[in-house]
Amino acid sequence: MRAARPGGPGAAVAGPPAAARRWASARSSAPPTAPAPGVAEDRRVAPGVAEDRRVSARSSGPPTAPAPGVAENRRAAPGVAENRRVSARSSAPPTAPAPGVAEDRRAAGPEGPDAAPRPYGREFEGRLYSVLSRKPGISRKVGEWLCAVCREAPATVLDHCHEHGYVRAPVCQSCNTRERPDHLYADDVRVANRYTRLFGTGAGDWLRHWHRCTGCRARTVLPLPHLAAWTAFIACRSLRPTHRASRGREPCGDLRVSWTGSQKTPRTCLFTVSVDFCPAGEHRVLARVPYREAADRFRGWLAETAPAVAAAAGPDRVDDLPERPRPVVADPGGEGMGLF
Repeated sequence: MRAARPGGPGAAVAGPPAAARRWASARSSAPPTAPAPGVAEDRRVAPGVAEDRRVSARSSGPPTAPAPGVAENRRAAPGVAENRRVSARSSAPPTAPAPGVAEDRRAAGPEGPDAAPRPYGREFEGRLYSVLSRKPGISRKVGEWLCAVCREAPATVLDHCHEHGYVRAPVCQSCNTRERPDHLYADDVRVANRYTRLFGTGAGDWLRHWHRCTGCRARTVLPLPHLAAWTAFIACRSLRPTHRASRGREPCGDLRVSWTGSQKTPRTCLFTVSVDFCPAGEHRVLARVPYREAADRFRGWLAETAPAVAAAAGPDRVDDLPERPRPVVADPGGEGMGLF
Protein backbone atom coordinates (compact mmCIF):
# COMPACT_ATOMS: atom_id res chain seq x y z
CA MET A 1 0.00 0.00 0.00
CA ARG A 2 1.21 3.53 -0.83
CA ALA A 3 1.53 6.03 1.98
CA ALA A 4 -0.58 9.20 1.77
CA ARG A 5 1.11 12.56 0.98
CA PRO A 6 1.34 15.08 3.69
CA GLY A 7 -1.57 17.43 3.48
CA GLY A 8 -3.32 15.27 0.97
CA PRO A 9 -6.91 14.23 1.13
CA GLY A 10 -6.23 11.15 3.01
CA ALA A 11 -3.69 12.53 5.41
CA ALA A 12 -4.44 12.54 9.17
CA VAL A 13 -4.31 15.83 11.19
CA ALA A 14 -1.11 15.93 13.26
CA GLY A 15 -1.05 17.41 16.86
CA PRO A 16 0.87 20.58 17.84
CA PRO A 17 4.59 20.34 17.96
CA ALA A 18 6.32 19.80 21.30
CA ALA A 19 7.77 23.37 21.51
CA ALA A 20 4.34 24.95 21.08
CA ARG A 21 2.89 22.75 23.75
CA ARG A 22 5.60 23.74 26.23
CA TRP A 23 5.12 27.53 25.59
CA ALA A 24 1.35 27.28 26.11
CA SER A 25 1.87 25.33 29.33
CA ALA A 26 4.31 27.96 30.70
CA ARG A 27 1.95 30.87 29.83
CA SER A 28 -0.99 29.28 31.58
CA SER A 29 0.97 28.56 34.74
CA ALA A 30 2.57 32.18 35.04
CA PRO A 31 1.08 34.62 37.68
CA PRO A 32 -1.16 37.39 36.30
CA THR A 33 0.48 40.80 35.71
CA ALA A 34 -0.88 43.98 37.40
CA PRO A 35 -2.90 46.11 34.99
CA ALA A 36 -1.82 49.72 34.28
CA PRO A 37 -3.53 52.20 36.67
CA GLY A 38 -6.65 53.72 35.20
CA VAL A 39 -6.41 51.77 31.88
CA ALA A 40 -6.78 48.04 32.53
CA GLU A 41 -9.09 48.85 35.44
CA ASP A 42 -11.45 50.71 33.12
CA ARG A 43 -11.39 47.81 30.68
CA ARG A 44 -12.52 45.28 33.31
CA VAL A 45 -15.28 47.41 34.86
CA ALA A 46 -18.10 49.47 33.55
CA PRO A 47 -17.30 53.05 32.51
CA GLY A 48 -19.40 54.69 35.25
CA VAL A 49 -17.89 52.53 37.99
CA ALA A 50 -14.32 53.34 36.88
CA GLU A 51 -15.03 57.08 36.99
CA ASP A 52 -16.47 56.79 40.51
CA ARG A 53 -13.38 54.91 41.67
CA ARG A 54 -11.01 57.57 40.33
CA VAL A 55 -12.99 60.39 42.01
CA SER A 56 -12.99 58.44 45.30
CA ALA A 57 -9.22 57.93 45.09
CA ARG A 58 -8.60 61.67 44.59
CA SER A 59 -10.87 62.68 47.47
CA SER A 60 -9.32 60.15 49.90
CA GLY A 61 -5.72 61.14 49.10
CA PRO A 62 -3.65 63.52 51.32
CA PRO A 63 -4.56 67.23 50.74
CA THR A 64 -1.97 69.35 48.96
CA ALA A 65 -1.02 72.82 50.27
CA PRO A 66 -2.63 75.54 48.11
CA ALA A 67 -0.51 78.38 46.74
CA PRO A 68 -0.64 81.41 49.08
CA GLY A 69 -3.35 83.84 48.09
CA VAL A 70 -4.30 81.94 44.87
CA ALA A 71 -5.83 78.52 45.67
CA GLU A 72 -7.22 79.97 48.91
CA ASN A 73 -9.12 82.63 47.00
CA ARG A 74 -10.48 80.05 44.55
CA ARG A 75 -12.12 77.96 47.28
CA ALA A 76 -13.29 80.89 49.44
CA ALA A 77 -15.62 83.74 48.66
CA PRO A 78 -13.95 87.10 47.74
CA GLY A 79 -14.84 88.79 51.04
CA VAL A 80 -13.68 85.82 53.12
CA ALA A 81 -10.37 85.59 51.25
CA GLU A 82 -9.70 89.30 51.81
CA ASN A 83 -10.42 88.95 55.52
CA ARG A 84 -8.04 86.00 55.76
CA ARG A 85 -5.22 87.97 54.09
CA VAL A 86 -5.77 90.94 56.43
CA SER A 87 -5.74 88.62 59.44
CA ALA A 88 -2.51 87.01 58.25
CA ARG A 89 -0.81 90.41 57.86
CA SER A 90 -1.94 91.55 61.30
CA SER A 91 -0.68 88.37 62.97
CA ALA A 92 2.70 88.44 61.21
CA PRO A 93 5.72 89.58 63.30
CA PRO A 94 6.54 93.32 62.95
CA THR A 95 9.25 94.20 60.49
CA ALA A 96 12.18 96.45 61.34
CA PRO A 97 11.55 100.09 60.21
CA ALA A 98 13.71 101.72 57.59
CA PRO A 99 16.92 103.42 58.89
CA GLY A 100 15.56 106.92 58.24
CA VAL A 101 12.27 106.20 60.00
CA ALA A 102 14.02 104.71 63.02
CA GLU A 103 16.31 107.75 63.22
CA ASP A 104 13.32 110.10 63.15
CA ARG A 105 11.65 108.15 65.98
CA ARG A 106 14.78 108.33 68.12
CA ALA A 107 15.26 112.04 67.39
CA ALA A 108 11.67 112.78 68.39
CA GLY A 109 12.49 111.69 71.93
CA PRO A 110 11.17 108.91 74.16
CA GLU A 111 7.87 110.72 74.71
CA GLY A 112 7.07 110.80 71.00
CA PRO A 113 6.77 113.65 68.49
CA ASP A 114 3.52 114.96 70.05
CA ALA A 115 4.87 115.23 73.61
CA ALA A 116 4.63 118.61 75.33
CA PRO A 117 7.89 120.63 75.40
CA ARG A 118 9.78 120.48 78.69
CA PRO A 119 11.73 123.26 80.45
CA TYR A 120 15.32 123.64 79.35
CA GLY A 121 18.03 122.69 81.83
CA ARG A 122 21.73 122.79 81.01
CA GLU A 123 21.91 120.11 78.35
CA PHE A 124 23.95 122.16 75.85
CA GLU A 125 26.14 124.10 78.26
CA GLY A 126 29.74 124.37 77.10
CA ARG A 127 28.96 122.90 73.65
CA LEU A 128 30.28 124.58 70.51
CA TYR A 129 27.63 125.58 68.02
CA SER A 130 29.83 124.70 65.03
CA VAL A 131 29.95 121.07 66.21
CA LEU A 132 26.44 120.69 67.59
CA SER A 133 24.67 122.24 64.61
CA ARG A 134 26.12 119.56 62.28
CA LYS A 135 24.60 116.65 64.17
CA PRO A 136 21.67 115.01 62.36
CA GLY A 137 18.25 115.63 63.86
CA ILE A 138 19.35 118.54 66.07
CA SER A 139 16.78 120.91 64.52
CA ARG A 140 13.97 118.50 65.51
CA LYS A 141 15.46 117.94 68.94
CA VAL A 142 15.37 121.68 69.71
CA GLY A 143 11.58 121.52 69.64
CA GLU A 144 11.57 119.24 72.70
CA TRP A 145 12.20 122.25 75.00
CA LEU A 146 10.41 125.43 75.89
CA CYS A 147 12.06 128.75 75.13
CA ALA A 148 14.80 129.31 77.71
CA VAL A 149 13.99 133.05 77.95
CA CYS A 150 10.20 133.43 78.02
CA ARG A 151 9.55 129.80 79.05
CA GLU A 152 6.18 129.89 77.32
CA ALA A 153 6.53 129.17 73.58
CA PRO A 154 8.21 126.06 72.13
CA ALA A 155 11.81 126.59 71.05
CA THR A 156 12.53 126.76 67.34
CA VAL A 157 16.19 127.82 67.05
CA LEU A 158 19.42 127.16 68.90
CA ASP A 159 20.82 130.51 70.05
CA HIS A 160 24.58 130.86 70.37
CA CYS A 161 27.22 133.51 71.03
CA HIS A 162 28.72 134.83 67.79
CA GLU A 163 31.91 135.95 69.52
CA HIS A 164 32.90 132.81 71.41
CA GLY A 165 30.92 130.20 69.47
CA TYR A 166 29.24 128.57 72.49
CA VAL A 167 25.63 127.44 72.52
CA ARG A 168 23.40 129.40 74.89
CA ALA A 169 20.03 127.64 74.82
CA PRO A 170 17.03 126.84 72.60
CA VAL A 171 14.78 129.89 72.17
CA CYS A 172 11.58 130.71 70.31
CA GLN A 173 11.55 132.78 67.14
CA SER A 174 10.16 135.86 68.90
CA CYS A 175 12.91 135.96 71.53
CA ASN A 176 15.56 135.25 68.95
CA THR A 177 14.39 138.24 66.88
CA ARG A 178 14.19 140.52 69.92
CA GLU A 179 17.72 139.63 71.00
CA ARG A 180 19.27 140.25 67.59
CA PRO A 181 21.05 143.67 67.41
CA ASP A 182 19.62 146.21 65.00
CA HIS A 183 22.72 146.76 62.87
CA LEU A 184 22.95 149.82 60.67
CA TYR A 185 26.42 148.75 59.63
CA ALA A 186 28.79 146.01 60.76
CA ASP A 187 30.12 148.28 63.55
CA ASP A 188 27.04 150.46 64.11
CA VAL A 189 23.88 149.61 66.07
CA ARG A 190 20.60 151.49 66.39
CA VAL A 191 19.47 151.48 70.04
CA ALA A 192 15.67 151.44 69.86
CA ASN A 193 13.08 151.25 72.60
CA ARG A 194 13.10 147.44 72.50
CA TYR A 195 16.20 147.57 74.68
CA THR A 196 13.90 148.69 77.48
CA ARG A 197 12.91 145.04 77.88
CA LEU A 198 16.40 143.66 77.39
CA PHE A 199 18.01 145.94 79.99
CA GLY A 200 14.91 146.93 81.98
CA THR A 201 11.82 144.83 82.66
CA GLY A 202 13.31 141.52 81.50
CA ALA A 203 16.95 142.19 82.36
CA GLY A 204 17.23 139.22 84.74
CA ASP A 205 16.12 136.66 82.15
CA TRP A 206 18.23 138.09 79.36
CA LEU A 207 21.38 138.48 81.45
CA ARG A 208 21.04 134.87 82.58
CA HIS A 209 20.58 133.81 78.97
CA TRP A 210 23.60 135.75 77.66
CA HIS A 211 25.80 134.35 80.40
CA ARG A 212 24.98 130.78 79.36
CA CYS A 213 27.88 131.33 76.97
CA THR A 214 31.01 130.07 78.69
CA GLY A 215 33.15 132.87 77.24
CA CYS A 216 30.88 135.74 78.31
CA ARG A 217 30.41 134.21 81.77
CA ALA A 218 34.15 133.81 82.28
CA ARG A 219 34.89 137.41 81.27
CA THR A 220 31.75 138.86 82.97
CA VAL A 221 30.86 140.86 79.87
CA LEU A 222 28.33 140.85 77.06
CA PRO A 223 28.95 140.32 73.35
CA LEU A 224 30.34 143.47 71.77
CA PRO A 225 27.08 144.70 70.10
CA HIS A 226 25.09 144.15 73.31
CA LEU A 227 27.73 145.83 75.47
CA ALA A 228 27.77 148.79 73.10
CA ALA A 229 23.96 149.03 73.24
CA TRP A 230 24.07 148.80 77.04
CA THR A 231 26.63 151.62 77.15
CA ALA A 232 24.37 153.87 75.07
CA PHE A 233 21.08 152.90 76.73
CA ILE A 234 22.14 152.64 80.41
CA ALA A 235 25.54 154.25 80.96
CA CYS A 236 24.88 157.34 78.83
CA ARG A 237 21.19 157.75 79.63
CA SER A 238 21.71 161.01 81.50
CA LEU A 239 23.53 162.56 78.50
CA ARG A 240 20.71 162.08 76.03
CA PRO A 241 18.81 165.35 75.22
CA THR A 242 15.09 165.60 75.96
CA HIS A 243 12.13 167.64 74.78
CA ARG A 244 8.81 168.67 76.26
CA ALA A 245 5.89 166.25 75.98
CA SER A 246 2.38 165.87 77.38
CA ARG A 247 3.74 163.69 80.20
CA GLY A 248 6.87 165.62 81.04
CA ARG A 249 10.07 165.42 79.06
CA GLU A 250 10.99 162.59 76.70
CA PRO A 251 14.26 161.69 74.99
CA CYS A 252 14.51 163.05 71.50
CA GLY A 253 16.25 161.76 68.41
CA ASP A 254 17.36 158.24 67.51
CA LEU A 255 20.04 156.78 69.74
CA ARG A 256 22.85 154.88 68.07
CA VAL A 257 26.31 153.59 68.97
CA SER A 258 29.31 152.64 66.87
CA TRP A 259 32.73 151.26 67.73
CA THR A 260 36.24 150.89 66.45
CA GLY A 261 38.38 147.83 67.12
CA SER A 262 37.02 144.69 68.76
CA GLN A 263 36.77 142.92 72.09
CA LYS A 264 39.98 141.02 71.29
CA THR A 265 41.93 144.27 71.62
CA PRO A 266 40.16 145.97 74.55
CA ARG A 267 42.77 148.70 74.93
CA THR A 268 42.11 150.14 71.47
CA CYS A 269 38.36 149.45 71.28
CA LEU A 270 36.24 152.63 71.60
CA PHE A 271 32.44 153.17 71.72
CA THR A 272 30.92 156.33 70.23
CA VAL A 273 27.39 157.17 71.43
CA SER A 274 25.43 159.65 69.32
CA VAL A 275 21.91 160.86 68.57
CA ASP A 276 20.39 161.33 65.11
CA PHE A 277 17.63 163.84 64.27
CA CYS A 278 18.16 165.85 67.44
CA PRO A 279 16.82 169.47 67.50
CA ALA A 280 20.11 170.58 69.04
CA GLY A 281 22.01 169.11 66.10
CA GLU A 282 21.36 166.81 63.14
CA HIS A 283 23.99 164.37 64.42
CA ARG A 284 25.12 164.96 67.96
CA VAL A 285 27.88 162.93 69.63
CA LEU A 286 27.08 162.32 73.30
CA ALA A 287 30.15 160.42 74.55
CA ARG A 288 33.11 158.28 73.62
CA VAL A 289 33.64 155.41 76.07
CA PRO A 290 36.61 152.97 75.97
CA TYR A 291 35.80 149.28 76.00
CA ARG A 292 37.49 148.65 79.36
CA GLU A 293 35.56 151.42 81.07
CA ALA A 294 32.28 150.16 79.63
CA ALA A 295 33.05 146.60 80.78
CA ASP A 296 33.89 147.76 84.32
CA ARG A 297 30.69 149.82 84.58
CA PHE A 298 28.69 146.87 83.29
CA ARG A 299 30.11 144.55 85.99
CA GLY A 300 29.04 146.98 88.70
CA TRP A 301 25.55 147.30 87.19
CA LEU A 302 25.28 143.51 86.85
CA ALA A 303 26.01 142.99 90.55
CA GLU A 304 23.13 145.34 91.44
CA THR A 305 20.62 144.17 88.83
CA ALA A 306 21.20 140.37 88.79
CA PRO A 307 23.31 139.33 91.80
CA ALA A 308 22.87 135.61 91.09
CA VAL A 309 24.20 136.01 87.55
CA ALA A 310 27.11 138.12 88.77
CA ALA A 311 27.98 135.57 91.48
CA ALA A 312 28.22 132.76 88.88
CA ALA A 313 30.45 134.82 86.54
CA GLY A 314 34.22 135.10 86.47
CA PRO A 315 37.07 132.80 85.40
CA ASP A 316 37.25 131.19 88.84
CA ARG A 317 33.50 130.29 88.68
CA VAL A 318 33.74 128.33 85.44
CA ASP A 319 34.92 124.79 86.12
CA ASP A 320 34.66 123.48 82.55
CA LEU A 321 36.41 126.43 80.90
CA PRO A 322 38.44 125.07 77.96
CA GLU A 323 42.08 125.96 77.80
CA ARG A 324 42.08 127.33 74.24
CA PRO A 325 38.72 127.23 72.43
CA ARG A 326 40.09 129.64 69.81
CA PRO A 327 43.43 131.40 69.12
CA VAL A 328 44.29 134.07 71.66
CA VAL A 329 44.86 137.59 70.34
CA ALA A 330 46.99 139.55 72.80
CA ASP A 331 46.40 143.21 73.54
CA PRO A 332 49.15 145.30 71.89
CA GLY A 333 49.39 147.34 75.08
CA GLY A 334 50.38 144.30 77.10
CA GLU A 335 47.63 144.80 79.68
CA GLY A 336 44.28 143.09 79.98
CA MET A 337 45.13 140.22 77.67
CA GLY A 338 41.87 138.66 76.44
CA LEU A 339 40.91 135.20 77.59
CA PHE A 340 39.65 134.24 74.15
